[in-house]
Amino acid sequence: ELDMTVKKDLSAAMSQKTLIRVEREELEADYLDGYVLNLSNDLMLFQIVESLIIFNGYVVVRMCDITSIEMPAPNFEFVEQALKLRGEKIEKPLDINLSSMTTVFTSAGEKYPLVTIHLEEIDSEICHVGRVVSADEKSLTLIEIAPNAKWESDPTTYSVTDITQVDFGGKYEDALHLVSRANG
Repeated sequence: ELDMTVKKDLSAAMSQKTLIRVEREELEADYLDGYVLNLSNDLMLFQIVESLIIFNGYVVVRMCDITSIEMPAPNFEFVEQALKLRGEKIEKPLDINLSSMTTVFTSAGEKYPLVTIHLEEIDSEICHVGRVVSADEKSLTLIEIAPNAKWESDPTTYSVTDITQVDFGGKYEDALHLVSRANG
């Protein structure tokens, strides 16, 4: 069964700090390169390595969506050396609770000013960035920030079952946060 193999491979990658490539072909054409930082029964916490060879925040994805793992990732020697020479370090974010998407959302919202959610089964082109307002087992609510760093006036609520990925601590979220604060 793929699930057991996926979990075994992800556990090995985590313990060996191996740079891997993860594909989720049903949800997106692109792949994710990075390091596995933590696993639960259903979710994986991943530190992303962008094509610019820099770390770019964290992603939590559902393990059931992973269709393949390349371990190690292509050109991993080059990537790891470049990261090291740039002083980029693998860093686990504090206290991200991987029990469920709800706990990921709330724990990331406590530690990071902005959280991004993806509803890729509904629309793989759009993500929603905002400040966490509340969450329960069924729904997540955030006050969204637009791509021009202007805040929406009303919170938006999403169904937990629609959420395929949660991002936080990335350069895009950071840029939105900086500009929104600068503009008061």
